[in-house]
Amino acid sequence: MYYTSGTTGNPKGVMLTHEIVGAHAIAACAEMKLHGDDVWAHVAPMFHLVDAFAIYSMTLVGGRHVIVPTFEAGAVIRLIEREGITVTNVGSTMIAIMCHNPLLKTHDLSTLRVVSCGGCPLAPAAVTRAIAIFGCEFFISYGMTECCGKISMSILSDSFRHDNDVQTQLKTICTSGRPFALMDVKVLNPKTRFPVVNAGEEIGEVWVRGSTSFHGYWNRDRRDDDSFDEHGWFNTGDLAVVREDGYITLVDRAKDMILCGGENVYTAEVESALHAHPSVAQAAVFGTPHPVMGEIVNAVVTLRPAAREPGGDGDGDGDVNDDARPRDPKGDILAHCRRTLSGYKVPASVKVVHELPTNASGKILKRKLREQCIGGTLVTRTASAPASVGVDGTTTNASSATRRAFTRQFTRAIEPEVFEPEPLIIDRAHDGASSWALILDDDSAEAEDPAFAAEVVDEILASNPDATRTLFLWSPSPSRSLLSMLTAAAAGSVSRDVRVVVSLIDARDEAQV
Repeated sequence: MYYTSGTTGNPKGVMLTHEIVGAHAIAACAEMKLHGDDVWAHVAPMFHLVDAFAIYSMTLVGGRHVIVPTFEAGAVIRLIEREGITVTNVGSTMIAIMCHNPLLKTHDLSTLRVVSCGGCPLAPAAVTRAIAIFGCEFFISYGMTECCGKISMSILSDSFRHDNDVQTQLKTICTSGRPFALMDVKVLNPKTRFPVVNAGEEIGEVWVRGSTSFHGYWNRDRRDDDSFDEHGWFNTGDLAVVREDGYITLVDRAKDMILCGGENVYTAEVESALHAHPSVAQAAVFGTPHPVMGEIVNAVVTLRPAAREPGGDGDGDGDVNDDARPRDPKGDILAHCRRTLSGYKVPASVKVVHELPTNASGKILKRKLREQCIGGTLVTRTASAPASVGVDGTTTNASSATRRAFTRQFTRAIEPEVFEPEPLIIDRAHDGASSWALILDDDSAEAEDPAFAAEVVDEILASNPDATRTLFLWSPSPSRSLLSMLTAAAAGSVSRDVRVVVSLIDARDEAQV
């Protein structure tokens, strides 16, 4: 018995027989072409069927299991290289996080053969990014605990690849896929209960039936469950469109659909528009009550590490227009939505947060976001006082004067992965690497002094000439000239068999600190 993730309500116990689990394992092996030489990374929780099915499938073919205790993007990327991972299945939120990790630039992922992604719909922009990064077979898997895992998958057959151009293939991968080998899937008009008629346009409810469908919920009489019809079809509660060739595309959970001024707003469409903005890493869209419109559209996003909006008055007075303070790009995101969406679909507000709440399988908890937004407890990301690293490695708020006093002080910094800076010269493969931080005020005279850059590198080298060094330049308004000088000095250090790695951190970025 497995429990549902509880994203729309309380978790329910799902009863699956050994026969159902065995049949699903065999079909998954055939669909994904699993074999004895495969190495599976169990990235998602093994107690959830987003990954649990692989326990049986990989054991069936005699493959190797590599278990990840907890998900951390950098650790997973290193694991893929170290263990020679060939196949994995991850949640869509995990994919979004991994695709923005700087370690991707320094680690070899060429052993990957197949990456499957499930959990919630993935925007086309995110799919394209994932395919480019992983460079292997990538497909979206739609499923639920009630079906022992998979309902549909967008994996392409050899004949489909042969008969269709790249653009058609990409569009198909971006769908939720065609029915899984042992499942029957139909999309019905919610009012008439007849199949939708306008292929690819009319939205209907997804109903499923098959040999891997569950027998019912624990402690609930199936005869009293209106999710089933008299012929054994199960209403998933998901909304989708279906193409003429049978490929479906999820547009929303029925419970997540927003009724704004009498118009249906499907959150997946709005989230797809948000993901297309270059500053957005993750997005969640949900409705909140409104006295006139019934409901209004709300969006909560996280930003990519390099997302900064240029401009400002540059007067240095610390106001919201100052160049030294990264500006909130939500106005630009809203403008982007107005250009790409119908007016009633544009979010009434966009809130920027450090991270989105997720459950163990990586699904975004929209219910929690909705409650926080209505209750006024949503913690948004705002510009804050700069921070400095003290000699003991702790982080404290610091004024400009304090940072100026730290200009020439080097302090051992915490692990680079915590900062996830935008890399300039990057090499983190050495286990014995040490990290140092240079805290520099934006008006410091040393910022334009080539001798100072050389002194910085020499002092780091002198501390331990046998290890690779990582230098974080920490400044609220980094000097490009100093950056260039440090980079040049670091490049010159290679002749002494020691490499100094220079990375840039914006001290006013709360998320980085």
